Amino acid sequence: MTFKLPIVNLIKYAVLLIILVLVVLLLVSPNYNSLKNINLTLTAEAEALESKYTAGAGVEKFSQAYQSYYDKLPEYESLFIETGDELSLVTKLEELADKFSLNQKLDLGVNNTALSGHIIQVPFNFVISGTFDNFLQYLKALHQMPYNLTIQNIDVKQSGDARLEVKLLGYTYWLKAND
Repeated sequence: MTFKLPIVNLIKYAVLLIILVLVVLLLVSPNYNSLKNINLTLTAEAEALESKYTAGAGVEKFSQAYQSYYDKLPEYESLFIETGDELSLVTKLEELADKFSLNQKLDLGVNNTALSGHIIQVPFNFVISGTFDNFLQYLKALHQMPYNLTIQNIDVKQSGDARLEVKLLGYTYWLKAND
């Protein structure tokens, strides 16, 4: 028993298959390309927005860091000695030496180095003589002063009467006033 389809049914199925292929080719295929283009456009837009967001986050992070430094600027400026306030520094150092019974000779250098537009580095040379204990107390008090003094070299010599002569070489940092 063989099952034969009449020729009329075969023609119907062939026409339906052709119609189905035409619908797929004419309706789905153009929309597929359009959907594919929309997908590519949306992907590119998402990448562009992500890079802009990342750049914006970088700018925002920079802005926050800048604001943090700007808020601390008076504190940083207090570490520097204002130009024209040399006498105040010398007076405080002399008071410190007197407090700890030390003899002191101060010399602020004239070879200033500009570190930036408003900050200069001034060399100093202090010669201090006295007892070891008094000198240590002097250094401790010097460290607690609100100035930024960088000591580059310490030269210590002992005399016969148990007194030390100490030479401190280093730098002070000065803040030039806005012009």
